Amino acid sequence: MAMGEQYLGNMQFTERVKEEANIVELIGQYVKLKKSGKSYVGLCPFHDEKTPSFHVTENPKLYYCFGCGEGGDVIGFFMKKEGMIFPEARDYVARESGIPVPVFKRQYKGTVLNTRDALGIAQEFFSRNINNHEAAAYCMERELDEATIKQRGIGYALNNWHALKNNLLGIGFKLEDLVSAGLVGQKRDSPAESRNPDDYYDFFRNRLMFPLRDRFGLLVGFAGRAISSEDEIKYLNTVSQTRFGKTFYNKSEILFGLSEARNAIRETKKVLYTEGYIDEVSARKIGMENVVASGGVAFTQKQAKILRDVGAEEIIFIMDMDEAGIRAAKKAVQVAYAVGLTPLLASISNKDIQSNEELRGYGKIDLDVLARHYRDPDMVMASLTIGDVIEFVLKTSEKPKEPEAQNKLLEEIVSYFYLLPAGRKMLWINKAAKELGIPEDIVQVKYFERLKQSVVPERGCCKAR
Repeated sequence: MAMGEQYLGNMQFTERVKEEANIVELIGQYVKLKKSGKSYVGLCPFHDEKTPSFHVTENPKLYYCFGCGEGGDVIGFFMKKEGMIFPEARDYVARESGIPVPVFKRQYKGTVLNTRDALGIAQEFFSRNINNHEAAAYCMERELDEATIKQRGIGYALNNWHALKNNLLGIGFKLEDLVSAGLVGQKRDSPAESRNPDDYYDFFRNRLMFPLRDRFGLLVGFAGRAISSEDEIKYLNTVSQTRFGKTFYNKSEILFGLSEARNAIRETKKVLYTEGYIDEVSARKIGMENVVASGGVAFTQKQAKILRDVGAEEIIFIMDMDEAGIRAAKKAVQVAYAVGLTPLLASISNKDIQSNEELRGYGKIDLDVLARHYRDPDMVMASLTIGDVIEFVLKTSEKPKEPEAQNKLLEEIVSYFYLLPAGRKMLWINKAAKELGIPEDIVQVKYFERLKQSVVPERGCCKAR
């Protein structure tokens, strides 16, 4: 495609997006709009106001605030609100509107290539390698079919130290771009200021590659799943910081599958949270559309706020109930409560396991198993009250005898007390003292010490016991 034709194609695509996008519905995700004459009116998202002065019209498809003067089309709204550049905002609006985003043939030679381009071309490179023998065997083992692989952009990083690096350098990328994208690393024994390509290597090798996107669908990095039992690190994610600055990937904000799950989360007001990327893919295959994955990264307050802002009110955690899973679950439910999300835990009883021949014998029940045998998510969910959370902590923690260890466990337990209704606090102070075998006044003093440090939840908790 000639450059002039490509430019024309971009222009036609842009005009189609502006024409077909439902501006009221898209802006309505951020502003509560009410019909008023020919306009929809609401409180401006760009400045504080008490009287609505923000107007959205369907013909023409524009928004304008009579209070601060901010206005434009639907693409401009997302550029302003989310800090996107024009192509990012346009493509996001297109995806949200069900408009296919065309892939214009890249003119590599004579074109300024950047870090974002490097990520996109790296994904294409990984995708081309997915039929490699090792990758194909692993995909078959994990029941990843061709349609799923293509739809989710899953690829394979060759078991080679320089394959991706040499490919991208050959296209015309600078070494700095590859480092900044988190695609290559520098040898420890090389000079810090070195620009010699031989001193750098592919960061991902012999791994199944999952593209990581932000909530708007923009590619920010990759997660590599080890396919060899010899690899000690199960998941390897793009680094957040390089010698040339920060990458696009921030592990405290990214949730795998969120861009695909946003609409379903908004509709159901629920989000299913699991640890593994393949678990997320398995759940989506059987129709669980409101599912996201952490990829082994601890649940953070930033992730919780993003899910809440997307529209989630309940979060269903599916975690292995081994020692590490229990530890992660205790922290995760506290993070959820702190931002006003109601936590739930996916569970399956021993009776269910014993009565199901195919489930029997599993050392731990993961989402792959649940997905195959429990098509209705409600069959494996149990709501958690804050009382349940404290009970959960008490039952899954060893009762230490050493004063230092006792104090540490007590601090963990009382950290949940400020979330309890006032009338239930003394009940749980008394119960915790009995369970731990310590005087009630010690628990009470520890609670008041912790209360001074506690942050009040941003939204009222839905349930308590």
